[in-house]
Amino acid sequence: MCPAKHFPKEKYSSPSTASLDYQDMLMHAPLGCFQSTPEGKFIFVNHAMASIHGYDSAESMLESVTDIASQIYAEPADRGRITRLLEVHGEVVNHECRIIRRDGYEIWVSLNIRAVTGSDGLISCWHGFVSDITRRKQSQEMQKKHHEKLDSFLRDIPAMICCFNPQGVITYINQQYCDYFGMPQEELLGSIFLDLIPGKDKEISQQNFTSLTTEHPVKTVEHRVQLPDGTIRWHRWIDRAVFDEAGTPEYYQSVGLDITEIKTQQLKLESIFEACKDISFVIAESCPEGDLRITDFSPGAESVHGYQKQEVVGQSVAMLHSREDLEKFPEIYTSIRQGRVWRGSMFMQRKNGQVFPALFTVYPLEIEDRLSALGVAVDISELEEVRRALQKAKEAAEAASQAKSTFLANMSHGIRTPMNIIMGFARIMERDFSLSRQHLRQVQTISRNADNLLRILNDILDMSSIEAGQVRQHAEDFDLHHFFEQLMGMLLSRADSRGLELSFERAGYIPRYVHGDQGMLRQILINLLDNALKFTSRGWVKCSIKNIQARSAADDSPDVFKLEFRVEDTGPGISSDEQENLFEPFYQTVAGTQEGGTGLGLAISLRYSRIMGGDLWYENRQGGGSCFCLHVPLLPACRPCRDVQEVPLRMVSGLAQGSSPVRVLVVDDKQDNRSMLLALLKPLGFQVREAAEGAEALQVFEHWLPHAVLMDMRMPVMDGYETTRRIRLMQGGEKVCIVAVTASVAHEHINDILAQGVDYYLGKPFKPDELLDILKEALGLSYTYSDMP
Repeated sequence: MCPAKHFPKEKYSSPSTASLDYQDMLMHAPLGCFQSTPEGKFIFVNHAMASIHGYDSAESMLESVTDIASQIYAEPADRGRITRLLEVHGEVVNHECRIIRRDGYEIWVSLNIRAVTGSDGLISCWHGFVSDITRRKQSQEMQKKHHEKLDSFLRDIPAMICCFNPQGVITYINQQYCDYFGMPQEELLGSIFLDLIPGKDKEISQQNFTSLTTEHPVKTVEHRVQLPDGTIRWHRWIDRAVFDEAGTPEYYQSVGLDITEIKTQQLKLESIFEACKDISFVIAESCPEGDLRITDFSPGAESVHGYQKQEVVGQSVAMLHSREDLEKFPEIYTSIRQGRVWRGSMFMQRKNGQVFPALFTVYPLEIEDRLSALGVAVDISELEEVRRALQKAKEAAEAASQAKSTFLANMSHGIRTPMNIIMGFARIMERDFSLSRQHLRQVQTISRNADNLLRILNDILDMSSIEAGQVRQHAEDFDLHHFFEQLMGMLLSRADSRGLELSFERAGYIPRYVHGDQGMLRQILINLLDNALKFTSRGWVKCSIKNIQARSAADDSPDVFKLEFRVEDTGPGISSDEQENLFEPFYQTVAGTQEGGTGLGLAISLRYSRIMGGDLWYENRQGGGSCFCLHVPLLPACRPCRDVQEVPLRMVSGLAQGSSPVRVLVVDDKQDNRSMLLALLKPLGFQVREAAEGAEALQVFEHWLPHAVLMDMRMPVMDGYETTRRIRLMQGGEKVCIVAVTASVAHEHINDILAQGVDYYLGKPFKPDELLDILKEALGLSYTYSDMP
């Protein structure tokens, strides 16, 4: 029960005193009408009221409802809230709540109630009207759910969505829009969307909106935007205008994507296309059929192929290629799909059917998620003609080079063979104690001049090998200190004979054991010192060495010793005019022309120094004379070298007493060569037989079984190579020592010779001791020695 209270409100007469006409009008009104006591009991309800609550008649409802709060309201507390509102305000307007019908269903109603006071100022009753708003509430609920689903849908779309009014004020944005710009929704709503667009792009966007009409309400535009941190990005927006009945824009909807990466690639392509408009290139994109269709065709491609752009766009790229090229298409397609660049030669086709060679490069592209390709072709028709001409020239040059090499090899062989005989017999005669002192000097003169002739021949061959790129370093560990002692010993007698002082000086720490090509180093220094001794008539010649730098060649490599060698003399020096060509092959100074020589020594020395990683140059010596400076890097030796003991100047006088017989077979087609070897070996106690050609050598070997075979490699009919192979297949052939005695001294020839099963190589001309040392090592021999005469 609700207690009665006094309200200073207008007093109403009780409905019981109303006229019958008034009651009849209320009873049949289409709106639910009621009168109830403050305590919660109906006094009057009309038919519409009863119908709303599910009763057949007003009378039935009055009889059935005895407590409004519990029987009518879905939430009984609603009755209490209405009571408090009436007590405070005297009326309730459009109060919405749920009620329970007689059949148990809940419906929504709208209540308008006024409190009626009696003569005593207290609320005597409530007059009210009830409207069934269930359908409206259901519609609102459906709209709410629809909006929630729409919001959820828009939140999940990976695009920016916004709405704004004709003044550009943003009225709606989705979460992606907020996340992209990094700003809360509250800050963006109500802002002007154009504020995020910089410079001239703002005009582009405005023009796009103003161009929207009822006939064309949707357009796409691309422009830049500026993020809060100042970053500029590219966007693509699809803008739609929504018009009212009068055709005036009510608002705009926009859906946008960030296309910065695509736009950047597009702008790069455009700049490339502009820069390369004269180059033949084609852009094609994949199609559902698996083919590549042309989408762009450069002016350069038009010029090369003879087509106009409109003739080829949309066509297969195959129209630009010959039939032979089609076989390469699967390989190219695979490269494109894997994101790899394809390069190769193609035979492409012009509009007139002419096929031409081209260098073709295909770059994979991805434009707006579509697999595409950029093909660049270079017409090499003229280059091919040039290439063929160059190929012919190259073949001619190679033939000339081969002819030169053949000539040099033949010349070398032709000179070395007689020189071997001359030098061999001269050295045999030097061992003859019966010669008079005068005759011995004459024989030594022959030997010395033969050595000079051999040096000239070697210079010519070395220069030829250097120019052909056939010279390589042969690095080994060696004792640098002993190296200098040997060098001085070799040249000291010559310096004495010319009345010159020869000195070797070491400044500071000089490593003893080093790793490098001592043969090249020796050749360079001998050339420099020989020249100094040759061109200096009085005074001195000096060779000095110092370690100018010890550094690390690489982080993981040992230290490198950078050595500086200086060869100085008190000779006439070299004029400035002659210095310019000093290291050119065959160039000779005025003094060099007078003294004789080939003009190759300095050229070879310079090239050797650079092969070793160093350099060689000439410096004017203060006070007159010449100075050659050589820089050479050498590594430390892997281990200390064995000390080399000086061997007294002695010669082999024979096999040691008690030695078993030693059989040596000499195979050479030249009688003089065989005679020289027989004259060398027989006096020393060797048993020697000879053979003039390969077949004879096989017969002698089969019946005599020699311990060693001295084999000439160049013989008619059966050469030394074939003879060696056959001997190795004979009984005892696998054990015999075979020494190649040949005038072929080129490195590649030496390697070929050793690959045929030869044990040792001995180049003509050779010194007797070189051959005797080989036989000693191979056969385990011991010799007796005597002093040189």
